[in-house]
Amino acid sequence: MTTGSTRVVPGTKFFISGWPERLVRSSPLWSRSLCSQDTKGGEDVRIGDYLEAAGRFIALDGYAALLRGVAFETDRRVSISQVERVDLFLEKHGAFYHPVRVVAHFWEGEPPVTLALNGAVTEPGLALSGRESGLLEQLHQKMAAQSIPRMFGQGQISSAGKKMAFFLAQWFDGYREFHLTGDGDRMVIWDGKGGEIFPDAPDYYVIYGKAVEILTRLYDPVSFAQVHPWHHAAGDFVVRPGDLDVKLVTVRGYAPLFAPDTNDASPELEDVCQGLVLFFLNISLRMRLDRIDGTGEYHMVKTDVMDHLVEGFFNGLAHRMLPSHPRADLLGEIAKSILEWSSGDVAEALGFMLDSCSSAALEIFCLRNAVAEHAHAFLKSVEKVVKKSFFIDKVS
Repeated sequence: MTTGSTRVVPGTKFFISGWPERLVRSSPLWSRSLCSQDTKGGEDVRIGDYLEAAGRFIALDGYAALLRGVAFETDRRVSISQVERVDLFLEKHGAFYHPVRVVAHFWEGEPPVTLALNGAVTEPGLALSGRESGLLEQLHQKMAAQSIPRMFGQGQISSAGKKMAFFLAQWFDGYREFHLTGDGDRMVIWDGKGGEIFPDAPDYYVIYGKAVEILTRLYDPVSFAQVHPWHHAAGDFVVRPGDLDVKLVTVRGYAPLFAPDTNDASPELEDVCQGLVLFFLNISLRMRLDRIDGTGEYHMVKTDVMDHLVEGFFNGLAHRMLPSHPRADLLGEIAKSILEWSSGDVAEALGFMLDSCSSAALEIFCLRNAVAEHAHAFLKSVEKVVKKSFFIDKVS
């Protein structure tokens, strides 16, 4: 503990997740490049310099962001003098961010608090950091979303002439990345300690249904805005082993993708339904797409998952009501609209969506190959779920 004239400053220690020793300036890893050589704009940033910049960000404004995060997690106010030290663990590198796990330890023996610090050093990452931190704030204020991280602070730090952007957010403790594995008919959940968990099918299908529910809750039926892009291969959704609760850890964009031709602040029920059907068709197909073990070949989850996707959509939609359209009316009208389609209509609509997107060629190829089977299973599941739902009288 270092004592200044006006405050007590907690100690800061640096680590690389999975590496047993503390990272100090004399460590060989200190001077290793943070980014790979083919990462334009980040190849000259050292791991040690990055972690030092992260520590400086945490200390900004008297550790204000850290204290907001601690207050949120503990439901009590804490002063910086109660914090003994802050440990920073560099986690795996992503396409845009270099996540740091922030662990605050306390003098009084209280359990440590873990938070997530996302940092960016490249131009694409810097641009995304400012946008995403704003979107997280916006969605929490607008929807009180519990399935995405809470924001505690954001800003920029310069280190060795390099600009870095950071934002501190909620860490979903105990939640893990998951992917299809093997030949694609199994799921693996990484336990965070180098181990693997293999849930059985169909038990893990509920994970995809919960992910659909999250996206639907975040969908805006008035502006037609939705979370996009997202991808299982990027680890955007995480799951908690045991109860299989699901969270969305990133919001890289939030805007309409497919919307009826209207600018009305109070759209007609027909327009709302049209936007929702297009939204649902799109996420139902993409929800099945992953890469083997996160980085391998593109692969589709079996259509056996479809009932869970449909239930997730209607469960999420029940939380996104419009004052001018009663809940049962909206649910029933959407179900009715979908069931008026043939599998050919569904396949044609999905094909149009794929034509208009800019995803990687191999990804589109995998999705196109799944369209016909998906369309048939989609309608079958909608009919099945509607028949056992309370709004059956609305579609009979």
